Amino acid sequence: MTKIIFMGTPDFSTTVLEMLIAEHDVIAVVTQPDRPVGRKRVMTPPPVKKVAMKYDLPVYQPEKLSGSEELEQLLQLDVDLIVTAAFGQLLPESLLALPKLGAINVHASLLPKYRGGAPIHQAIIDGEQETGITIMYMVKKLDAGNIISQQAIKIEENDNVGTMHDKLSVLGADLLKETLPSIIEGTNESVPQDDTQATFASNIRREDERISWNKPGRQVFNQIRGLSPWPVAYTTMDDTNLKIYDAELVETNKINEPGTIIETTKKAIIVATNDNEAVAIKDMQLAGKRECSCQLFKWCAKHTSREETYMIENVRSLAFDTIQDILNEGAYSNLRINEVLSENELNAMDKALFTEIVYGTVKRKYTLDFYLKPFVKTKIKAWVRQLLWMSIYQYVYLDKVPNHAIINEAVEIAKNEVAITTEMS
Repeated sequence: MTKIIFMGTPDFSTTVLEMLIAEHDVIAVVTQPDRPVGRKRVMTPPPVKKVAMKYDLPVYQPEKLSGSEELEQLLQLDVDLIVTAAFGQLLPESLLALPKLGAINVHASLLPKYRGGAPIHQAIIDGEQETGITIMYMVKKLDAGNIISQQAIKIEENDNVGTMHDKLSVLGADLLKETLPSIIEGTNESVPQDDTQATFASNIRREDERISWNKPGRQVFNQIRGLSPWPVAYTTMDDTNLKIYDAELVETNKINEPGTIIETTKKAIIVATNDNEAVAIKDMQLAGKRECSCQLFKWCAKHTSREETYMIENVRSLAFDTIQDILNEGAYSNLRINEVLSENELNAMDKALFTEIVYGTVKRKYTLDFYLKPFVKTKIKAWVRQLLWMSIYQYVYLDKVPNHAIINEAVEIAKNEVAITTEMS
């Protein structure tokens, strides 16, 4: 069997690695180091490492391959072929020269277009109607080696980075599987790239994520889907960053001031661009908080300023934590409320809502339990009862809060509590 060193990092690479493991002899896997992930900064292995560990393959994780101890170890291996797919680092010339059959790369574009680290993103942002996979020999210059094989795939109107990533990952593995026999047998005929036709897709920068509404609707729409579900396009409303995951184009009868909200519905917020195609925002997230559909922004239909809707999700979670502190630890309501308010930056409306939820739930807990008793026939945990009290209080006493928002956030809080309990057990 052909002895292969595989080099890759993200989910895109795992499909290729799984195919190689099934068909050939993968003698080593090289990937990026483990990184801290999430708010708790938990050290997490890259997806490729997880696959390699499943098959007990040797894994190398250099911070930088050039000049590393890992490179010296790799240079000692007897290897026929190096295969890379979204590895994330340039290979030293000494490593490129090591394998008998050369080093090849699975690249997610139709080279010479979109050389670089973000070809899927850039193709969608640019409004391309097709992209594809290129299998190419690796040279010192980035993504500039001879092309061995290519296969195109259509980009549909509703595709985004996530859907195209999944399609191209499978296509890459399939095309590599078809191409490898000719590489191994030495019968393939590679073709030089035309450098004059080369375009580049550099890694996405923070400034690339910000939406400028003073552009045609089609460009804004392509930017949103070309950055979804990661790293996500965003806009600023009421001095708050709002990430936009999903949108669609809507034709309007007239050109409105770019960036203004021209209509709100239960399913979308429609924002003007600089032409007669507006963008209907369907799925959004406050930066640093949970993603949610426009149904959670129902108040937009009644309020031109959506500040009160933006922060409500975080306020409920904060209120529930405070209610638990007061009821479980015997803290005084007024003192604990004041402590939490001093520790968290909330605007006047959010402070009022937070105080109302906490104080009202604690004060009326016996009344709230009366409402709850007919529906609870078995013993439930204290936090579940307290969460239900808080939800009932909002439903009965706070008529401005949308019922679906109360339910959705209660479910999310419950999920978090279960996750925390599971981690601690």
